[in-house]
Amino acid sequence: MGKIAEKRPADIKDGTFLGKDMYNKTGTCKYCGQMRAMTYVTDFVSQEQVDIDATRTCTCKEAIDHARLEESAEKAKNNIRLLNKQLRICFSEAIEKQCDGLIDLIAAGDVKSATIKLDEIKTIYIKKKGDSKINVSIRKNTKWDLDS
Repeated sequence: MGKIAEKRPADIKDGTFLGKDMYNKTGTCKYCGQMRAMTYVTDFVSQEQVDIDATRTCTCKEAIDHARLEESAEKAKNNIRLLNKQLRICFSEAIEKQCDGLIDLIAAGDVKSATIKLDEIKTIYIKKKGDSKINVSIRKNTKWDLDS
C-alpha cells in the first residue's frame, strides 16, 4: 500500500498511531481465532484486510496449509501460460483467464477439479493434489504435468 497516512493522534479510530506514519491494528486468523498485531503505513486498512493479513502470518497448521495453497495457485496460473507457450497449444487469453478463475475456486475449496476440453485432442485438467498443491495437466495426444 502506498504511503497515504498523515500523522494523527494516538486515539484514531480502529488503530493506534505508532509514529513515523505507522499504525497498529489487530486481526484474527480465520482458522484458529488467534489475534495478531499488524502494522501498516496507513490507518485506512479495512478490518477484512487486517484479518486476511493476520491469517497469512499465523503459524497454525490450517493457515500454513492455506498459504501454501495460495502460493501453489499462483504457480499453477503461471504453469498454464508456460505449458501453453512451450507446447504451442495456442489457447486464447480468455481461456487463460478462465483457468485462473477455476484455480482460484479450487484453492478456495469451492470446486474440487475442472476439465476444459479445447478440441478433440487438447484438454486442460486442473485439480487439487493433497492439502497444498494444485496440479495442472494439458493433454495433447501426450500428457505433460507440472505440479505447483
